[in-house]
Amino acid sequence: MLEMIHRGPDGRLLLGENVLSGERRYLEIPRACQLRPVTDDMAMCHPSIQGEDGRLTVLDAENAWSARVNHLEHYGADPVLEKFTAEPAPLLFLSIDAVPGSRRLIFDHQEFEPGRRCPQSARSSCRA
Repeated sequence: MLEMIHRGPDGRLLLGENVLSGERRYLEIPRACQLRPVTDDMAMCHPSIQGEDGRLTVLDAENAWSARVNHLEHYGADPVLEKFTAEPAPLLFLSIDAVPGSRRLIFDHQEFEPGRRCPQSARSSCRA
C-alpha cells in the first residue's frame, strides 16, 4: 500500500485484459487523488477495537512495513519508491544486491545464479 498506483503512459489504470479477445478495460482516476495507507499486507479488525457506530476499524497488525519491488527492473520504473529507498533511515533490504552502507538500487535484485533473479516471494532464502 505504500506504492503508487501503476499507470499507463496515458495515466489510465489497466483493470484487466480479456485473454481471448485482447480487449482491455481501464479506469481513470485523477492524479490529484492521494493514497493514504493505514496498513500494509497485514491488517487486523479484532472485535475489541470496534466502536458502537457500526464502522469497521482497521489497524496495522505488524510493527513494520514492507514493499514489494520484484516488478521493478530498471531505473525510473517507480521514482517515488526509488527516492524513498535511495538514502533511507535504517531499513532491512531482502533480495536486493547491496553491501551494508551502500546506496540501494531497488531494481538491482540478487540472483540465484547468473541471469536468474531471486523472486520476492523467496526473500528469506535469498538474504545475503
